Amino acid sequence: MMSQPPLPGFVDPVRVAMERGGLAESTHKRYRHAGASWKTYCGDRGIDAAGANEETLCRWLDARSKGRELASVYSSLSAARHVQRQELIASPRPVVPYTRGAMPGLDNWLSALERERGVASSNAAAPITHAELTRMMRALGRRGSISRRAVNTERAFALAQRDACLLSFGWWGLFRRSELAALTIEDVNETVTRDGLPVVIVRVTRSKTDQKGKGHTVAMCETQDATCPVAAYHRWRAVRVPEDAPREDDRRFFLLKGDGVADVVRRSARLVGLARSAHGLRHGFAAEAAALGLDSGAAMRHGRWQSWAAYARYLEGAEVVGAGHVTALLARKLRGER
Repeated sequence: MMSQPPLPGFVDPVRVAMERGGLAESTHKRYRHAGASWKTYCGDRGIDAAGANEETLCRWLDARSKGRELASVYSSLSAARHVQRQELIASPRPVVPYTRGAMPGLDNWLSALERERGVASSNAAAPITHAELTRMMRALGRRGSISRRAVNTERAFALAQRDACLLSFGWWGLFRRSELAALTIEDVNETVTRDGLPVVIVRVTRSKTDQKGKGHTVAMCETQDATCPVAAYHRWRAVRVPEDAPREDDRRFFLLKGDGVADVVRRSARLVGLARSAHGLRHGFAAEAAALGLDSGAAMRHGRWQSWAAYARYLEGAEVVGAGHVTALLARKLRGER
C-alpha cells in the first residue's frame, strides 16, 4: 500500500530527526546558513553537493575563509559534511566523506592555512584571574548593581547580590554562559560534607557537550574568601525577587537569559577598568588551576571537558597567570615574609 503524500504545512518529526540528529538549535542554524552557501556554490557549477572532489571543497572553503577566523573555516567544513549526510539520506550512494583523513588534499590545504595564520584565536576570551574576580565582586558590593534596571537602593542591592553570585558560580563552577542562564531554582541546592564543610550543589541538566540531557552535578565548596560561592548563594537567595524578570523567566535562578549573563560580566569588569567576557570566568579558573599545578584530570571533570584537546585550549593563559604567582611569591620572600 502506497503511503499518502504529506498534508500542506505538515512537518514530519521523523524526517526532521533523521536530517538534524542531535544538533543544538544554534549549531543547526549555523550549519543551515553555511550549508546553503555550499549547495549554491555546487549548484552554480553543476556539481553534486554530496560528491564534490577535494579541489571544489577547498576552493569553497578558501572563498569563505577571507577575513575570518580559522574556527569559521572548521565550522564551514562541518556544515558541508552535514549537507553531505543529508543528501545521502535522501539518495544513498558511495562518496568520500568531507573529513580530514579521508581527503589528503583537504588535509594539506588546512595545514597550509593553519601554518599561515596560526591556530590561536584572536577572539579567545581573556581569563578572569582570581584576583580580578575578587576586585569585581568587591566593586559590586561597594557600588551596588550596575544593572540599568536598578531604579532604587533596595533593588540595586538585590541585583548586586545576583550579579556577584553569578560571577562566583561562573568562576568556581566553570559554567558556560548558556548553563548559567538555564539554571532554575530547583537546580541549585546546598548540603554539608562529612567534615561539616558547606557545599553548593548545582545540577546542569543540559549543556554544549551534553545535548542529550544526561546531566552533570557540579559541587562548589565554601572557599572562605571574598569570592566564596556558598556565601554568594546565601546572599542572593535572601533577596531574590521573581518580579525582577518577565513571568516566563521567574523560575530561572539568576532571572536572566544568555545575553543578560554576558552583560553582567562585561559591566562588572568595567567597574574595575577591565574588558572581560562571560567566558573569561571559565577560562580564568582553568588557567589558575593549571598554573598552581592542579591535577588536569580533576580540572577536566569539574569543567565537563570531554577531551584533552578541548581543555588544552583554555590553558593559554596559564603561563601568564603562573608568572604572576611566581613574581608574587618572590616579592613576599624579598620582604622577608613566608
